[in-house]
Amino acid sequence: MINALVRVMLALIAVLAFLLMVVALLPREDREVQFITSDENCAGHCLIGIVPGTTTVGQVLAHLRAHPWVEEAYLLAPGTGYSEIQWTWSGEQPAAVDADEIGRLTFYWLADRANSAFLNDAPIETVVIYTTLPMPVLIARLGPPDTGTADRRTDFDLTYTAAYRQSGTTLTLSKILPCPVALTAYMQGPTRMAMVVGYGSSPFVELPQLLKQC
Repeated sequence: MINALVRVMLALIAVLAFLLMVVALLPREDREVQFITSDENCAGHCLIGIVPGTTTVGQVLAHLRAHPWVEEAYLLAPGTGYSEIQWTWSGEQPAAVDADEIGRLTFYWLADRANSAFLNDAPIETVVIYTTLPMPVLIARLGPPDTGTADRRTDFDLTYTAAYRQSGTTLTLSKILPCPVALTAYMQGPTRMAMVVGYGSSPFVELPQLLKQC
């Protein structure tokens, strides 16, 4: 009986310590996560003012090249299939953005209709930005995720994601975790943030279940 009570108390202490760590890591200024929202009146969250499925290639290029956070934006569209727009950061971006990683967009276009007007009108399908913030900090700011995954990779690590459904899109947070998963690995390190067209359906893997993976 005493041993059971001790285990319960230790578990409660661990949970409390975890919550205190999350609170301590929360950004102190809204500007730290300003890139998640937009001045363009996005419906819900969007990344640096871009909404997959709605914002077009032409709009994105004009938007990025005029944006104070962006140093250079360039189009990589060699032919039929999925292509990219990439950009580098100017130094004016929020500290929560990992400036060592380029921003990336993907879209699909058809080379047999590859005139300038068609290419400019192609809708963006994904937006990817790397952040300096740990995943629990972003989850604390965004709220409980709607869906998520914890998938084994070919190198036996885990790809862990938390996802938020929106109107026609999904905002995802993801990071690579070693197996077996350690609490420190989850609490620390940067997070990849992406917006994609469509929705996921897998239930979000909560922290207690995540620590039991592998």
